[in-house]
Amino acid sequence: MKVSILSLLVFLPVTVLGHSGGTDSNGCHAGSMPYHCHNTKSDSSSIDISAWDVSAGYQYHIRNTKLVPFLGISHGKSNHELNSSTGFNIGLKYQEGWYASYVSSSKSVQLGYGIFHISANSDDVGLGLRLPLGSKQNRKESSTYVSGSVLFSDAE
Repeated sequence: MKVSILSLLVFLPVTVLGHSGGTDSNGCHAGSMPYHCHNTKSDSSSIDISAWDVSAGYQYHIRNTKLVPFLGISHGKSNHELNSSTGFNIGLKYQEGWYASYVSSSKSVQLGYGIFHISANSDDVGLGLRLPLGSKQNRKESSTYVSGSVLFSDAE
C-alpha cells in the first residue's frame, strides 16, 4: 500500500504535467490550451560601440604652476551622428597626473589619471587612453600627446 501511494505521488506529477508537442518559433505550444511557452527565446542584449574618438595635440606646461593645459584635433563619432566628424580636444592636466577634457567629435567629457580615463556623453560611458609623447621628463610638462576613447551602449 505504501509503495503504491509513493509510486502515485512520484509518477503522477510527471504524467499530469508533462506533455509532448511541437513548439512555434517563440518556443510556445501553439496547439495546447491554454497557449503557453517553455524556454522562451529572449533577446540577448549586447554591448555596442556608440561613440569613439582619437585625438592628437600639444600640452603646454605653464611655468611656476602644476597646470598643463592641452589642445588638440579629434576625429570621431558621437551616438547622435550618422557619420564621423573632425573636432577639437581641450583640457587641463594637473602635473601629478589628474586631467579633465572635452572632445567635440564624440561629444564626451573625459576624466582621468595617468594614461587612463573614463569618457561619458549624454547617453553612454566608456574608457580610453591618453599618452603624452616624448621623453619621460617631458610627459609631465610640454609635449605632444595622443588620445583615444570608446563609449559603449547597451543595445536593446
